Amino acid sequence: YSYKRRVDASLVDALYLLVNSKHQKETIDAGKRIQVLMRVGRGGAAAAGVASASSGGADFSVEVVERVIKATSMVGLISLSLDLLTSLLREGCDTLPSAMCYTAVLNALRKNGRIDRLEETLTELANASRRIRRKYAQEGVQSMQEKFDLDSSSNDSNNTAIDIVAFNTYLASLCDAAVNQLPFLSTESVDMNIFDDGMSSFHIDVQKFNDSSPKPEKNKNQSNNTTSPSEKYLYKALNLLKHDNAKTKFSLAQDPDLLSYNTILTAAAKCSKNNNAKKFIRPVTEACLRWMNERGITGDVFTYNARIQVALASSTTEAYDSVQGHLSKAEKAAIN
Repeated sequence: YSYKRRVDASLVDALYLLVNSKHQKETIDAGKRIQVLMRVGRGGAAAAGVASASSGGADFSVEVVERVIKATSMVGLISLSLDLLTSLLREGCDTLPSAMCYTAVLNALRKNGRIDRLEETLTELANASRRIRRKYAQEGVQSMQEKFDLDSSSNDSNNTAIDIVAFNTYLASLCDAAVNQLPFLSTESVDMNIFDDGMSSFHIDVQKFNDSSPKPEKNKNQSNNTTSPSEKYLYKALNLLKHDNAKTKFSLAQDPDLLSYNTILTAAAKCSKNNNAKKFIRPVTEACLRWMNERGITGDVFTYNARIQVALASSTTEAYDSVQGHLSKAEKAAIN
C-alpha cells in the first residue's frame, strides 16, 4: 500500500511497533515516536486535525487521532492518550470524539485505579458536550439540532451527549474501590442521606435493621460513627442514580440503565461478605431496587444473583424479607 504522505507511513509503522511490542521498553519507544508524529507537547495538547505551520506538524484527521488514542490507551500509555483526547476537546470543536475513543481512555484509567483522573476526564467531556450544545442552540441551526439528537444513544462521533458506557465505566471504578476497600481520596462531600425523597417509612425500617443487626467487635480507636471508605464510595455511586443527577452532571445521552444499577448491586453483594459493611449494604440495595421499579427497569440474572447474596448475608429475618419483597414470584420460588 502506498501512502500519499511520508508522515502517514511513519505513523502506521509506529502503531505497528506499539501493538506488537513485547517489552515495556518497546512500548515506550513506540509511544515516543507517536508522540513526536502527533506533536503532543509536554505541557499541552496536540493540534490534532489542524496543521501546525510553526512546527511543521502534520494534519491528521479526527478519525485517525481517535484510533491512535484507543491504541495508546490499550497498551497503557495513558498520559499520551489523555493529551490526545484533550486536543479533541479544545475550543472550536463542533463534535465530541467518538464513544469508542473516550471510553478506551476511561477504561485504561479504571484499570489503573485512577478514579480522580477518570472523574476529571468525564467532567471535561461533559463540559465540551454542553459547550457544543449551547453553540448549536445559539446558532439556531435546525438541521444541526436534528443531526445531533441529544436523546440518541448512538455511539457515532456526531453525537453531542456523553455515551452511557462512559458513565458506567466511572460508576464501576467507584464500585471497584468500594469492594477493594481503597482509601477515599475525593475532596467532594458525599450525601449519606439517600432517603429524602418520600422514603421516610423505609428510613425507619433501616434504623430497625441497624439496631437489630449483630455488632462487630469495635476497635478501641474506632468510633461508632466512623464511615468506611467502602461506604463512601457506594453512596457516592448511588447518589448519581438519584433523580437525574447523573444525566445532568455528566451530560449523558440517556438515564442510567440496568447495567448502572447492577454494577452497584453487585458491589454491594460483594461488600456484604464484610461484617462491618452490613449496616449500609441493605439501604444501598433497597434504594437501587426501589429506583429500578420507579423507572420501570426490569432486572436480569445479575440483579437476581446480587439480591440473593445480600439476602443470604443478612443475619435477620426482617432484612431477608425486605429484600425478598422486591423479588418476583419466580425468584421467590427459586429461593424457597
